[in-house]
Amino acid sequence: MKETTRFNPTANGPLHIGHAYSALVNEALATGGKFIVRFDDNCRYWRRKLGGFRPVSKFARGQLDDLAWLRVFPDQVVYQSAEESRVLAFLAASRWQHVIDHFPNPYWDPEILSVQVIQPMALASYIVAEKVVLDHFEGVTAMVRGLELLSEHQLYLYLCALFGFAPPRCIYATRLMTWDGEELGEVSKTKGNLKIKDLRDRKIPSRVVLEVLREACLVDPTEGFTLDNLKAQPRLPEKCF
Repeated sequence: MKETTRFNPTANGPLHIGHAYSALVNEALATGGKFIVRFDDNCRYWRRKLGGFRPVSKFARGQLDDLAWLRVFPDQVVYQSAEESRVLAFLAASRWQHVIDHFPNPYWDPEILSVQVIQPMALASYIVAEKVVLDHFEGVTAMVRGLELLSEHQLYLYLCALFGFAPPRCIYATRLMTWDGEELGEVSKTKGNLKIKDLRDRKIPSRVVLEVLREACLVDPTEGFTLDNLKAQPRLPEKCF
């Protein structure tokens, strides 16, 4: 079966090599099918924190450049901000009201939910609902996600059933970690040497980055980023760049 997969990074900063790992696995799963990169660029929280939509858009463009540098070329690029009105129109006409009726405040507009901190579950439900709807619109049939997202899997399946969608195949893989078990997201912010942009600026060849990723993540580094070739506990070496 030819799969349609997606890689869905938040446009709130440069990609790090853990993101690259996720993109490479989803691209490999879509071999012969369709690989979509969908930028999560419409989060109100990040727009406010970063100072508006312009820096968010800049991060999205930079992330696409990072992927191209690694020779990851999506078949389709989607920006959630461009699809938001379509998603909201679908939700307004759907059984989504059944979900939000469980919360005291009936408003489900993402602009309102993002500032109503007393309703974290309502906001989380909207964020997942947005992904469910976009996955359906784009014909996503499978995706590889970080194991930390397993906690929202039942909500994802529930919303698929609520909207009458056939759920895509969701594969949850262990995230790439540092040699001592640290989260790459935090390390890339503090140590600053695991962001793709930093590696590019340091003139490290992309082939070197890919070689490190193959050694860290793959059972057989000479083969591709296929599901049956992924290590159970992918970790970077202590000194890699």
